[in-house]
Amino acid sequence: GIPRMSPPAKIRKIDPSGVKKRPPDGLIRFEIDKISTLDSSGRNSPSIDAKGLPWYVAGCKMRGKTTNRLCVYLYCSNAQSKQWRVDVDAEFNLVHSDNTNCDVVEGSATIHDEMESIGVVLRRWETLMDEERGFVKDDKVTIEIRFWIYNMIGIRVDPRMNFIDPSEPTHDVALIIDGEKIYVNKGILAIHSPFFKTMFYGD
Repeated sequence: GIPRMSPPAKIRKIDPSGVKKRPPDGLIRFEIDKISTLDSSGRNSPSIDAKGLPWYVAGCKMRGKTTNRLCVYLYCSNAQSKQWRVDVDAEFNLVHSDNTNCDVVEGSATIHDEMESIGVVLRRWETLMDEERGFVKDDKVTIEIRFWIYNMIGIRVDPRMNFIDPSEPTHDVALIIDGEKIYVNKGILAIHSPFFKTMFYGD
C-alpha cells in the first residue's frame, strides 16, 4: 500500500511549454490491475532510478463527501539522506484504452524528507469506470508519469564508475573480457580480490 497518506507536497501550476524543454529525467508507465477493487490503501508501481534516486507511482481510490476519485502520487524515497529536498515538475497522464493520453495534469512541487510525494486527482470514479469513456480495459487502467528533476539539495548519491570510458581519472588498467575492454582501477581490484592483488602487485 501507500506508505504515507498525508497530503502530498503542494502543487504549483507550471507552464506546459516550459516543462518539456528537455527530455524527462524519469518516465513511469503503471498499469493498475483489478481497478474495480482498488481502495484507499492503494497500489504501487515498481520503482525506477532517476538521477540516483528511487521513484515510484502509487494509485488509490480516494473517498470524498459526495464522490470518489482516482488519485495518483509520484514518490521519491531517499533513505540514504536526511533533510533533503528535490524540486520536480511532473506530468500525470491517464492513458485511454486506444493508447492516447488524456486528462493530462501538470504541476510542480518540492519533495523533501517529510513530504515524499506529489499527487493529483485524475478522474472522478464514476466517469473512470464508465465503459463508454474508454479508460478501463479488462479491469485495468494505465497511468503514465513523466517528470523533470531540479535543485537536488542534501542528496547523497553512491558514486558510480563508468567502466567503458578510458578517460575516467581513476582508471589505470584495462581488462579484456570476451573481446571487450573494461577500464578499472588496480588498487580497488587488489583490495577486494587476492587474485588481482597477486596479478598486479605480486605476492
